[in-house]
Amino acid sequence: MVRQLPRRAEPPIFGPEGWQRTREAKRRFLRNASVDGSGGQALQVRPEILLSWKRSVLSGVDMTTSQVSRLDPVDGEGVLLRAARPVLDRLSDQLDGAGSWAMLFDRECRLLSAIGDRDYVRRSQARGAVPGAVFGEAEMGTNGAGTAYEVQDSFVVSGTEHFREAERDITSTGVLLRDPMTRRESGLLCLISRYEFASPLLLSFTEELGRSIEERMGLGRSLAERALFDAFLRVSRRATGPVLALGGTVFVANAAARRMFARTDQDLLRHRLLDAVADGRQWTIELSPGPGDEELRAVCHPVASPGGAAGGVVVEVVTRRPDRPRRKPAHRETSSTTEDRLHARIEQAERSGLPVLLRGEQGSGKTRLATGPERSSPARNFTVLDAERSAAEPSQWAGRLTAALVDPAATVVVRHLDSLAPELVATFRRALDTAAAHCRVTAGEGILSREDLAPVVGMLPVIIDVPPLRDRVEDIPRLVADLIAELTSEPGLPSCTPDAMAVLLRSSWPGNVRQLRQVLASALANRVDPYAGSGKGAVPARAGDITLDDLPAELLDGDPRRHLGRLERLERHAIVTAIREAAGDKEAAAAVLGLSRATIYRRIKQFGIHE
Repeated sequence: MVRQLPRRAEPPIFGPEGWQRTREAKRRFLRNASVDGSGGQALQVRPEILLSWKRSVLSGVDMTTSQVSRLDPVDGEGVLLRAARPVLDRLSDQLDGAGSWAMLFDRECRLLSAIGDRDYVRRSQARGAVPGAVFGEAEMGTNGAGTAYEVQDSFVVSGTEHFREAERDITSTGVLLRDPMTRRESGLLCLISRYEFASPLLLSFTEELGRSIEERMGLGRSLAERALFDAFLRVSRRATGPVLALGGTVFVANAAARRMFARTDQDLLRHRLLDAVADGRQWTIELSPGPGDEELRAVCHPVASPGGAAGGVVVEVVTRRPDRPRRKPAHRETSSTTEDRLHARIEQAERSGLPVLLRGEQGSGKTRLATGPERSSPARNFTVLDAERSAAEPSQWAGRLTAALVDPAATVVVRHLDSLAPELVATFRRALDTAAAHCRVTAGEGILSREDLAPVVGMLPVIIDVPPLRDRVEDIPRLVADLIAELTSEPGLPSCTPDAMAVLLRSSWPGNVRQLRQVLASALANRVDPYAGSGKGAVPARAGDITLDDLPAELLDGDPRRHLGRLERLERHAIVTAIREAAGDKEAAAAVLGLSRATIYRRIKQFGIHE
């Protein structure tokens, strides 16, 4: 599958005219902070800037202050700062006296180092820009570093595009720095200059500096670390569960391993791993039981460095439920319905710790599949959030999402991703990146038509296309039974007579599972005789199973005695449509379809089309 890449943001408009126009647009925005996130053209600002302003307002950023609002001290000099030091030293000499300076941030937007024009560096330090100062949008509003982090791409914020008034006379250019081995985000580099010195070349220059830092990070990796990471990738490709690697200062884990660590005996595992590294032999460690009392075994594969010394260990965690057979439930062994196959794919993704995107037509049962057969089990902790409601209460919705995703025992279902409020896209992406819960997301077929959601879709490695109900007729009998059970609490559940079921199997279901539910709800209501019984408040009488008489008339336009295959249903639909469009003239319909007069009459009889 070819996925769309995020569109590179438009560059800002430099110069006095652009500065003044953006300033006026921000004033209008602040007078009406409920401006829709898609209204960038009306305000004549870039859409990314408008969304950033909205996030700044939602975070409660004080636009009148010039001080750094939060400090989060950093511990020592990490890999990023060591790799960047030579690059920053050379850059500092070039920027001194030029009205420009640069800042290096870690992956949490905490300041690690500031270099460049000494005068401006001192001014920024006086405002609190010291190591540990947090420059995220939630603290500083729209700025080069914080906004680049939010949009996950290089970004320039110029002049009055900054949310705070104190930064209106500068241009800040932020670029992401990624570990060349893992490709995970390591931090950010931000180049800042006086507004009048700003140029479109700033972005290219800053990105080139970023690439130099990334190259030095790669060179700083030892041969032992590279061998360990290669071994981690090899095991991960074949494993279906948690995998992690440990050695020296390196710790790498896939999503399933991160979720597992929230509930297993980490101290035991850590000590035994160190033993395995020192011993050089393969170990199997029995861990404390996980949810449902399943057995957890950690198979440890020591990895030697190129020089022969112990370099680390790759761990594959295997789970087994001792009290349950390993085969699938009996009803799934004897059935190969589409719903069973889709459930199996979702369960496999959960075992592998991978989030899922279910994509399909409206009403096709995506949420039903996402919650699965276990949706009624009290042992499962399901949280269902509807993104259609995110625009009405963005802060509350984002809070519920973040709180739900941190629970490793939970399953979080997010409906209608394609309706997510634009200002919450970055929040959703961050929450998904650190999620401990298993996340299942549903969306329509046109999800990629929203370019801002492309990075989110890229974080959902398992994409399952849910076929419309007309293409999975084999699911209908079980769906009918399940839906009837949901719609009625009668003892001895009713069912459909063979003729009624034949009609349901034959129908095209343009409204999918949602329409089937409506039809069954109406049919169950039709079975009740409101005049049965005697006396005031008499209980309506039960009228038995669903029959042809209980179904809506629009379903009864064919022969209920025969189930049509997919191609036959398509052909029947084409004939019915052609006859309708020809105002009942069958010969005209035959001409449109390229059929002879005899053939269309034979098909009308064969498919049970009422004349």
